Amino acid sequence: MFSNRFTAVIDACVLADVTKRDLILTLAEAGLFRLCWSDEILRETEAALQYILRERDDARARATRSIAAMRTAFPEAECFGYEDIVGTLSCLTDPNDHHVLAVAIECKASVIVTDNIKDFPAAALTPYSIEARIADEFIADAIDLDYALSIKAIAAMRAKLSNPSLTAQDLIEKWRQRNMHQTVEAIFPHIHSI
Repeated sequence: MFSNRFTAVIDACVLADVTKRDLILTLAEAGLFRLCWSDEILRETEAALQYILRERDDARARATRSIAAMRTAFPEAECFGYEDIVGTLSCLTDPNDHHVLAVAIECKASVIVTDNIKDFPAAALTPYSIEARIADEFIADAIDLDYALSIKAIAAMRAKLSNPSLTAQDLIEKWRQRNMHQTVEAIFPHIHSI
């Protein structure tokens, strides 16, 4: 939709949170930004989902279906060719996060969306013209890019919810419970439109 839309790498810790994931994927589908992830990020997400769902008999199948649905909905989001970059990086305190930065570099992302913000210090990302944002800030900023389009997309997302169905107020409360205060602040004035 937008020829100049920016690219965002979405970290596994955000993708594993269904509330944040649904909203981010909805806004990406509306064309507010371009998603980027790697097979490694999706494998981490799948493992996290299995852990979150561990008390269910179908945890593995549900996690696998979630990842398959993401791949199908956003086939262009998968980044390839970042692996050689990983070995050149030493700027993050946790080497296990270098693959996320490498994906961001390879796909020319301007932001890494992660709730593990401390693992991606500005000093390490600035040389690559990349910043890290927590999901709540990122979502609120994305909504701010085009309120009308965002609210329309969120209303469509809410209309699809059936197990359970949620009112607009239910969604607002769900986001509050997930400490998504900036998101709530951005959407609340438009609650009657969702």
